[in-house]
Amino acid sequence: MPFPTIEIACGALGGMSGGAVLDDIGHLLGVISRSFSAPDGRGPTSAAWIVGGINRELEITWPSGLYPQPVHLLDIDRRLLRLEGRDRVRVIDANTYEYQVWFDR
Repeated sequence: MPFPTIEIACGALGGMSGGAVLDDIGHLLGVISRSFSAPDGRGPTSAAWIVGGINRELEITWPSGLYPQPVHLLDIDRRLLRLEGRDRVRVIDANTYEYQVWFDR
């Protein structure tokens, strides 16, 4: 894949692209991006790793005037967008970020 992915040993049906991949406590890890058919139906399936999506600017046009356009994902009010580990990400520039691995268990 041309971007960081997580390989999952499970099948995916048509139309599941864009679906959430969650860990055992419900945190979003990735988004299903591609799957391969196997006779046993166990994939593999690739999910775009969500960490790569953290350093993004978004255009949020509604409600009008709420955010400057575009707005960086990490600048969205914590009351409106919960990102576990947000404080562990440091943006260096538009293409580069650092993150510190964290564990909440």
